[in-house]
Amino acid sequence: MDDILIPLPQRPSRFMDRFRAFIRSRYLAYKTEKTYCFWVKDFIRFHGMQHPY
Repeated sequence: MDDILIPLPQRPSRFMDRFRAFIRSRYLAYKTEKTYCFWVKDFIRFHGMQHPY
């Protein structure tokens, strides 16, 4: 069941929803989407959930 796409809202407002919409607009594989989202979440957590600026 790991290969079922997570439904996105019509107009995504959360960062990860917008990121997923961007990946899907590039027609990348769902496994790639999951991997990229994991990397982004890991990066955000590593930096203490703070904006870089």
